[in-house]
Amino acid sequence: MGWIPYTEEPEHVRDLADELSRKGARILVAHLGLGDPRFAKCVPIDYETPGRIQVSDLYPDRFEQVWLGHYHTGHEILDNLRYMGSPLQLDFKERGEVKGFWLFDTDSGEVEFVENT
Repeated sequence: MGWIPYTEEPEHVRDLADELSRKGARILVAHLGLGDPRFAKCVPIDYETPGRIQVSDLYPDRFEQVWLGHYHTGHEILDNLRYMGSPLQLDFKERGEVKGFWLFDTDSGEVEFVENT
């Protein structure tokens, strides 16, 4: 498992993801915001990351799973790449959003979202 701390620099993300994959990490966890507007569902307008990090900067095809944290709305981007989201509503803007947590079975590779009711 490898970790990328918060950054807004795409080059930094690419370098770290590349290094982690070469060292054998199968799971990547990162605290960063994707700047791609295609993911507007999970990117609040007032919380945009100026660095414009793209999905390709993470080399998701090199990892079994990529787990991102930064935005509060859980959101699947690829079969193996998703924002974890917050398990609870954190402010009134999140009213009505489905909250919960993800279970990942490292043996079977199965991923399940568990809604927090």
